[in-house]
Amino acid sequence: MQNLRPESSAWGRWLGLLAVVGMFVGGAAPFLPQQCLWLDEATQMTGLRLGPTGVARWLAGGEPHDTGQFRDRMPPLSYWLGWVWARAFGFDEASLRWFGVTCVAVAAALVYEAARLALGTASAWVAGLLFALCPAVIVLSVEIRAYPLFVLWSAVAFYGLVRLHATSPDERRTTFAALALALSAAVSTHFFGAVLGGSMLATLLILAYRGAGRLRLIVGVRGVFAVTTASLLPFILASFAYSKHGITP
Repeated sequence: MQNLRPESSAWGRWLGLLAVVGMFVGGAAPFLPQQCLWLDEATQMTGLRLGPTGVARWLAGGEPHDTGQFRDRMPPLSYWLGWVWARAFGFDEASLRWFGVTCVAVAAALVYEAARLALGTASAWVAGLLFALCPAVIVLSVEIRAYPLFVLWSAVAFYGLVRLHATSPDERRTTFAALALALSAAVSTHFFGAVLGGSMLATLLILAYRGAGRLRLIVGVRGVFAVTTASLLPFILASFAYSKHGITP
């Protein structure tokens, strides 16, 4: 299904996108220094200093618990990307909070673009501003946890789903590949990614049944997502073990 909504001018599109992102950053930036460091964030900051391989062993339960912090029950991707950010901009609290704000700012732009592709510019303004000014989104964006990154991957996935219907069949192969990567990244960031991936794959199958999708490509997305989820088994088992013994966060 092609986008039948009238296309807005390029300047109108970019004006709306920049306005949405600007409104979000304008709402999050003043809140950022007011956020107090709490237990789960201290755990995340501890893991970031272990390095990519050290934190993977730590999250999988293979590293001695000598950090002075509770173990985490998360997949490793937010730690890995947070470590890359920290290497570039510093391990201090403010820098790591800006990582979350940056992730959600990109997510706000994607929400705007997804709504524009599906319903036009007016709807893009509404959807983008509702997302950008949502108090829950602003609160999550400044946390030094996996949540801002998970919001970003979710926005990428929904944008990909909409784009499948707004582009020609010849252009959908790239979108399917991006969707597979987004869902794999989501489940590697937070285990709620399994819910996101399952719902997205179910939606794709329904669309394929209606003749609006390519079953072979959908099977490919499912395969990539399944392999990624299976590779997280050590972290899943460690998370269950921590929960069984009442270990937080």
